[in-house]
Amino acid sequence: MNWLFIPLVFTFVITSANGQTPNSFITHGEAIKKATCSEVLITQDPSLFCTVYSKGSAWYHKPIDISQPFQLGFIVDIYDSMGSSGMAFVLQPDTSAIGDFSNSLGWGNTTHSSSIALTFDLKRDSIDTDPDYAHAAIQLRGDTKHNSANNIAGPVNLLPYFTAGMKFYHLIEVAWDPVTSIFSVLLDGNPLLSAKYDLLNALFNGNKKMYWGFTGAMAQLKSLLNQVPPPLGFECPDMGYIRAYFGMVVPRFASDPILDTCFGPPIRFYDNSIYLTDTVFQNAQTEKWFWDFGDGSVSIDQNPLPHVYSNAGKYNIKFAVTNKLGCTLDTVVKQITLASRPMANFTNDMYCINSITHFNDLSSTSIGTIVLWDWYVNNQLFSIDNNPRYTFTSPGPQQVRLHIRSFEGCEADTVKILDVKNKPSVDFSFTAFCDGKILFESNLSADTSIRQLQWDFGDGTRGFVPALYHSYAKSGTYRASLFAVNTSGCVSDTIRQQVVYNTLHAFAGRDTIAARGQPVQLLATGGKQYEWIPATGLSNALIPNPVAIIFTNTQYTVFVRNDDSCFAKATVNLKVYDRPDVYMPNAFTPNHDKLNDVLRPIAPGISINMFKIYNRMGKEVFSSRNIVAGWDGTYQGKDAPAGTYVWIIEGIDYLGKHFTKKGVSILIR
Repeated sequence: MNWLFIPLVFTFVITSANGQTPNSFITHGEAIKKATCSEVLITQDPSLFCTVYSKGSAWYHKPIDISQPFQLGFIVDIYDSMGSSGMAFVLQPDTSAIGDFSNSLGWGNTTHSSSIALTFDLKRDSIDTDPDYAHAAIQLRGDTKHNSANNIAGPVNLLPYFTAGMKFYHLIEVAWDPVTSIFSVLLDGNPLLSAKYDLLNALFNGNKKMYWGFTGAMAQLKSLLNQVPPPLGFECPDMGYIRAYFGMVVPRFASDPILDTCFGPPIRFYDNSIYLTDTVFQNAQTEKWFWDFGDGSVSIDQNPLPHVYSNAGKYNIKFAVTNKLGCTLDTVVKQITLASRPMANFTNDMYCINSITHFNDLSSTSIGTIVLWDWYVNNQLFSIDNNPRYTFTSPGPQQVRLHIRSFEGCEADTVKILDVKNKPSVDFSFTAFCDGKILFESNLSADTSIRQLQWDFGDGTRGFVPALYHSYAKSGTYRASLFAVNTSGCVSDTIRQQVVYNTLHAFAGRDTIAARGQPVQLLATGGKQYEWIPATGLSNALIPNPVAIIFTNTQYTVFVRNDDSCFAKATVNLKVYDRPDVYMPNAFTPNHDKLNDVLRPIAPGISINMFKIYNRMGKEVFSSRNIVAGWDGTYQGKDAPAGTYVWIIEGIDYLGKHFTKKGVSILIR
């Protein structure tokens, strides 16, 4: 008959303290390719000549007490191929035994005469009086013969449970009841095999501690073409596999309401795990759930009753799903926050019509994080900022409401009524006086009660009374301003005006000398209008720069006026000489006493082109065209010696005639 390879996998998951999953099986033989807490795999890779001849056993490390009832459930997954003899689920006293190859299924002829096996035989062997189909049986003492007294149940036909692709995937449950001494097997919840036998006394001689595990054997002796080795280009046949699951689970949980949340109402926790085996067998594979709610309360229900926490806070939730072997894939640990109810509160600065009001959030919560702020004025949302600004456009009572919400969903409100006040209405005027002072006067509305006034005159100075005089240091245009604060704390708009300040500083020019009848240019400054007195000898007495022709010493006074009709006056003296000439002192004393320290000519009517001085040896010691400076008695940075010096002056008089004059002066030290 066809050979049928049966992969057998059991899923056991145990999580150690450090999060690692230890190996839960003790294995023997080359046919066991994997044996962990989550899986036992029986298969074999063919040799170069496509031959396979192997066996193996895997024993769970923890014994069970057969004086107590037990039930083990696992899914057997078989892929029919050419290389497998079969496998067995076995109970025996230790973890060291392994049986023979081929028809012995890795269990037959074990060194232990005290063992019981649920055998899955996929190959007909006449030596065992096998039926002509894949079958299962309950057998004792390593004896695989079906006509033996050790065959206590079966064989039963398994072919109806295979798919067209020769796949076997079914839930197998093995149960033992020590009270009735019945050893039974269910397939997908339906009876498959059952035997009444006193395992504890008749088989195991009172030994209560038994190990369970799986054995299997592989046998394939030739290629698909019955040639050993196979011809070039032909691969070895697929060897298949056998495996069994005890419940692969990825633990997850969900809640209602979704966490994190606000402290208060009960929380419903429910299992939201991912079960990696066929959903038909979920409940049979997984039978234990464990919840630790982080407050000292636990539950073993898959979906526990709604849980009520006594206080707000942070809690560590732990959730684990365990299979029938007590193996857990992982433990979900999640810190949750049950936030406290927040306290909504805020402050604000002055609230005046048409002025910006600043709101400052003072809300708080002992547990949780505030993430949402909704601000309303008269039930109209105006901002979602935590510290917004708002401008009230009408006076009177205004309702301001703050609604807050934490990240966890906790909400709170607070409401304040603000009596919005009008701003003060101010203006000002100013009047300039001829003494240089300006009178500033504030104009306040009759219904304005003022607590504070502040002037800014535009020159860095301020004032704080309703009316006051102010003088500027110099003429110019200044930006004066005024604002007021009323008794409600509302600040007026700032009123600004330009102030033109005209100071009068009359100037008639420097005193000067002239020859008799010589025209002299006058020049006055400091105002907008001018008048010279007397008008004698002037070309025009009403302009700032008339020409004067005089014949005697004369003093002129100029009157200067500005746009404010204020006036000031200044004088200039004109000294008249008989004719154009040069007048030089006979001597000078450059001793720095500020008396006759400089040799300087007086030249009425003369425009000097050259002024030179020579010592007694004829050496030039001074030269200039600026008679105002004069000679200070030094030469090349040193004091010239006392003595007689010759001077020469050349120039042109006011009539255009060339003029030259020489003379001597004495330097006295």
